[in-house]
Amino acid sequence: MEINKTNSRRIGGFTLVELIIAAGLFAFAISIIVGVFGQALSSQKLLNSLIQRNSNAGLMIEQMMREIRVGYEFSPAGGVCSNDLTFNRFPATTGSVDQVRYRLEGNSIKRSVNNASPSTLNSSNIRIESICFKVNQTNAELPWRVTILMKIGSTDPRLAGKSMNIETTVSPRTLPRDIH
Repeated sequence: MEINKTNSRRIGGFTLVELIIAAGLFAFAISIIVGVFGQALSSQKLLNSLIQRNSNAGLMIEQMMREIRVGYEFSPAGGVCSNDLTFNRFPATTGSVDQVRYRLEGNSIKRSVNNASPSTLNSSNIRIESICFKVNQTNAELPWRVTILMKIGSTDPRLAGKSMNIETTVSPRTLPRDIH
């Protein structure tokens, strides 16, 4: 009996070497894709932390500015930088005068009205590193100017050392001569 060597040599399919090379290329491509995807997820989480910090900072500043605009008799005066600001305001609901206080306590900004229990303005994932209130007024004919300087960080360890500085100046609507 004679065996046909040309027919039995290659009937179809892949050799073992070809399968090993294909599996290696596939594993290499998958590892690159997984690495890129992991980096994209990490970047997304970092970006979310930055957005939360910026959003919370904007809300805190806006709340303080809104109250300062209707305030008067600010302390400390004279352009001294202080992490504690006290002033009077006319409340919208009652006829009596309220005393409002903003101060830095630990890594949070606290707000109290009429010496009541203070509430925290910033969220728990935001760290207030410093705050400075400067009150300026050159004479009784001009309004007070309250400048707020803040350095804000995040509790996210990936943002350690990446603080944001904010500065804004607010002029109350009430002139000193209009109070008395």
